[in-house]
Amino acid sequence: MRLAAALTVSAALLFGTAQSVAAAPSADLHSPGTVVVGPGQGTYVTFSAGDVPASVRAMDLYLYGPGDDHALVDLQVRNRPGIWEGEYKFHRSEEFGRWKAVLTMRDHAGRSSKGETVYFHVKRRTTLSTAGSKSRSGGLSGVLRKMAANGKYQAYPKQKVRLYRWNGSWTYVTADVTDAKGRYSFKTVSGKLQLRYAGNTINAGAVRTVN
Repeated sequence: MRLAAALTVSAALLFGTAQSVAAAPSADLHSPGTVVVGPGQGTYVTFSAGDVPASVRAMDLYLYGPGDDHALVDLQVRNRPGIWEGEYKFHRSEEFGRWKAVLTMRDHAGRSSKGETVYFHVKRRTTLSTAGSKSRSGGLSGVLRKMAANGKYQAYPKQKVRLYRWNGSWTYVTADVTDAKGRYSFKTVSGKLQLRYAGNTINAGAVRTVN
């Protein structure tokens, strides 16, 4: 009986404490998924948050790269009612890999609170080139390239390129591993074909369809 009474009192105290502490405001932060950066002027990414409490008057988003890179994005209500948005431009000089976005909010009284955290990937663009149409022998060859630090494309060796054929849906046929010059080759293939490179943690995937 004493134990039951003690547990009842403890539960009441805990419940009362929980009721007396105001819950921190929260918002639904949307992850951009995978950001692919090419050799051009950069890639703009829009970050957005919804379901924002009315008590929030300001919102910032802190971006953290896999190393030392970090950035601050100011979120504001712009084009859609109730949706806070902000943009950041990713360049080829960014750190590639897994990034973290941390949301912070301030209410009308100036109090700060930490919101949701999401993760996303920033990857370099890759390309699958071919010699044009399939050769007379029915074979297909080309080169897989990845973006280098200087913005130019370079051969990407030791990577698996998969070949698919259209039969009402894309059906896997075979695969080849690129050589030292990024070249791949398939023999005696026909029909509508598709080449696929799956990518990895820092290099984006690529798809090329050949009729």
